[in-house]
Amino acid sequence: MTVALPAEPLSLQASAAWSCLMETAAAIAKALRRQRPLSPAEAQLYAAVEELGAYVLDAQDVADLHARIYAIARDPRFLAWEIELVREVDFSQLPDPSAVERTFADAFGPTHLAQECARLLAARIDAVTQALDAIGDFDLPDDAAEVLSESLADFRTPPVIRSIFEETVAGEVALLALLAPLIDADRWPCPPWLRRGLMEQVRVASISHLRLLSIVPRVVIPESVLPLDERIDVQALYREAHELSRHVLPAELPVGERYAVHLRELVEGDSAAPAGVRALFAD
Repeated sequence: MTVALPAEPLSLQASAAWSCLMETAAAIAKALRRQRPLSPAEAQLYAAVEELGAYVLDAQDVADLHARIYAIARDPRFLAWEIELVREVDFSQLPDPSAVERTFADAFGPTHLAQECARLLAARIDAVTQALDAIGDFDLPDDAAEVLSESLADFRTPPVIRSIFEETVAGEVALLALLAPLIDADRWPCPPWLRRGLMEQVRVASISHLRLLSIVPRVVIPESVLPLDERIDVQALYREAHELSRHVLPAELPVGERYAVHLRELVEGDSAAPAGVRALFAD
């Protein structure tokens, strides 16, 4: 029986689009200072930061911050935006992991959390590069966002997959909010508590993304980055998906003639429904 797991190439690429964002944000900041018109890619990111990043930065406390981040992460429109971003990214030219680490660390300072986020982001770049090499070339379908959303929403998809994918996407939302002050700190201030909360979300997202990437065959992630006991047991994952699929009725379910006649009498007849059927619909 077929099990429902997320489309790996799409989910991996959608969660790697952030790798080009910081350089684009720096270019936007320079363009604004020099009053240079934004390129289409810069304008796309600026619009996202203006709408989504600013909304997150308006959080009043940590609980409000998490609520805002996950509200966006769960919105299908954000996933659709990420897919469109993926179409613009040349994944054959991903940045060097060490360059990503330096860029993030330089932008967000020498704190332990910032350094940890930078280290994990570099590990993600390395793992994504390995994963894309293992998967090979493919074309994104026009309905890519819908396909992925439906796959994640499928009852047969193990909850751990949905959870770590949602955490990964939430990290992209947090990163967008972190980019806003880099583009225009006067317009989008970010107090220390808020920056710390956003970077913590990036840290959690990075671990979740690495757990997702660890499923892909031939992807090697050092134990110092992702300990073995934090990785997903792939065989257990497929067993769980198979067990969940047993509770899903097929699109067409053949039944015997006597059963069909009896069911029709229950639906269309005047007799009272059996106690078991009544219990199903009881308050």
